[in-house]
Amino acid sequence: MRLCLFFAMLLVTVRPVAAQGLLPARFAGWETVPGSAATATLDTLTPENAALFRACHEQSAERRSYQKNGATINVTLYWMGDPSYGYSVYSLLRPQPATDFRPSPHSAIGTGSAMILVGNLLADVNGTNLPAYAHDFSALVAALQQHASSEPSSSTDTPVIPHAAWAIMPSVAERRGSGGAAGRRGRGAGGEAAGSG
Repeated sequence: MRLCLFFAMLLVTVRPVAAQGLLPARFAGWETVPGSAATATLDTLTPENAALFRACHEQSAERRSYQKNGATINVTLYWMGDPSYGYSVYSLLRPQPATDFRPSPHSAIGTGSAMILVGNLLADVNGTNLPAYAHDFSALVAALQQHASSEPSSSTDTPVIPHAAWAIMPSVAERRGSGGAAGRRGRGAGGEAAGSG
């Protein structure tokens, strides 16, 4: 009994350590804004998409703001159950690309938002004129690759887009609009099929 309690406490203790502090302090000249690094709940970070992330086995999330040459971007990193669940969210919420450059195979950089999938880690970037910094995000990808997992989870659930996710998408698209990260359903930005991005 005591042994079971010990392992239960160990799991509770280890999981936040593994899931937090994955965003780098700096990358490609971008420096963390002092005091901006924080973890938060889905209802705080993305209330309109909280149900989708939970359905896709989101484990935890963190956020940092970065500055470079007077510009500021906000990066929210979601630690997903495995890459398949991460791709499900990415395929629904990726923005309309404003550049052909992709810092990772599954990434889309729009004017004001970008979504970058690295293994089971999903980075949601918000700012202005993001295509101008597209190549900088390669350094962010390199930093995240040190922590990302490409292995499937041990979950017995099928890693597909859940029916619950489809139900919330129309209202999300209306709130964020065509220029935001949730403007399409079933097909990715630029007409890309949801399974090919």
